[in-house]
Amino acid sequence: MQRLLVLWIIAGGFFVPGTAIAFIQGDLDRLLTTNECPACDLSGALLVGKDLAKAKLVGANLKGADLTKASLRMADLAGADLSLATLSGAVFDAADLFQADLSGAKVDGARFDGAYLAESKLDGDTKTLLAGAAAHQLSQVVAEEKEVLPEKSSESSGLPLASETAAPAAGEASLVAETPPMASEEGAAGPAQLDPPPDEASAVQNPVAALAAAPEITVTEAATVTEPTQQVEDLVKQAKKSGFCIECNFSGALLNNVSMKGLNLARANFTGAQLADGNFKEADLKGAIFRGANLKGAIFNGADLYLADFSGADLSDADFRGAILGGEVLSDATLTGARFDEPKK
Repeated sequence: MQRLLVLWIIAGGFFVPGTAIAFIQGDLDRLLTTNECPACDLSGALLVGKDLAKAKLVGANLKGADLTKASLRMADLAGADLSLATLSGAVFDAADLFQADLSGAKVDGARFDGAYLAESKLDGDTKTLLAGAAAHQLSQVVAEEKEVLPEKSSESSGLPLASETAAPAAGEASLVAETPPMASEEGAAGPAQLDPPPDEASAVQNPVAALAAAPEITVTEAATVTEPTQQVEDLVKQAKKSGFCIECNFSGALLNNVSMKGLNLARANFTGAQLADGNFKEADLKGAIFRGANLKGAIFNGADLYLADFSGADLSDADFRGAILGGEVLSDATLTGARFDEPKK
């Protein structure tokens, strides 16, 4: 019996009591070597304490995997299967868990600060434990809002807005903005358009719904370009230091030559911003809004641009080679001299 078990492990299998799942050794080796393995079979894999920060695991099968005390900070787990997985003490701060399956997962002690959980599958203990984490996160947001943004106006926000009716920008101390994610374009896959968010009291009563759902965002098509305020500069510095600035509002900002290489800027709002020659190489820009922005000569090599909105943007001489594309909006965009990967023959 012991000999059979050894042969099973050598062949790439890993048995989890109560399950019949086994990872593919080649996929596990790829993840540990490159920190990316989208759509890979890692079911039942032993990943206790592993540093998988910023790992690219879109659609990966992690069913029954043991990720106890693992770090998946800013990891891309959209559509991943984490059902029955052991996530005790794991860190998922700012991770993308859109449409991920966490049903039956053990999440005691796990941290999900700033994680994107829209349309994720939660049930039983998973939902209860995530509710506690969400309530803590929401209480921090409420306290910060009262202290930093008392009037919810463009003057108090410290960041340039597309207009007085546009969604308010994040406070200087927060890198996970309250601005809801962009609405899905007609016919494109993405987060569902839901009702407006509940008030403070109902949000605390139902924190999972508040964290895992978001309303439609309405963004003014043309933003007024403004000089970069100290708050904008501070926000960029903090984003570079922490590595993420999810749903942040940079609409109308003057940020030519800015470098946001490798940052997680999912669903950030750059409407009407001046971003000529900006460096977004390998950045996570899923669902980001660039409507009417000036992106002449911008670099997007290796960036994740799934569902990004470039409608009306100037993309002259921009470099998209190696970028992850799918569902992006390019209507009325200027593409003169823009470079894309050659289509596969």
